[in-house]
Amino acid sequence: MKFRTINLPNSERFACSARKLKAAFSDVQNLEIYCGVLGKSFAFDSRIKKRPRLQGTVVAQAQINRDLAAILILYALSKGNYPETAANEFCDSIIQEIHQWLNGQLAKPKTAILGVESLLIEWTGREHIKHVMRFL
Repeated sequence: MKFRTINLPNSERFACSARKLKAAFSDVQNLEIYCGVLGKSFAFDSRIKKRPRLQGTVVAQAQINRDLAAILILYALSKGNYPETAANEFCDSIIQEIHQWLNGQLAKPKTAILGVESLLIEWTGREHIKHVMRFL
């Protein structure tokens, strides 16, 4: 596993700590975790034609490509917009759902993934919502 992160100001946070991420995904092969390194906020890839309607902020994104290389990206969040209860929910249950999704994708044969498959985790202010996307 490859892990890279950036330092954040005191007014921002990630949805989960580095220690909990490393512990949760230590068994996933070919996984790279980036916390703020690839960008502090989410933006859709230009290749995506069917975009989900987002009502809140994307806090994390998991992707797997046709070479079965997996990436988990966490985005910087304002502490005022992402409360401690949301972070606890993310660390306690959402991480397990991401882990199961990644393992399910990695169990597929290489020919089953035609492009890039992506799982977005969105925080609406009240709950986490998951969106699955596929693009070439």
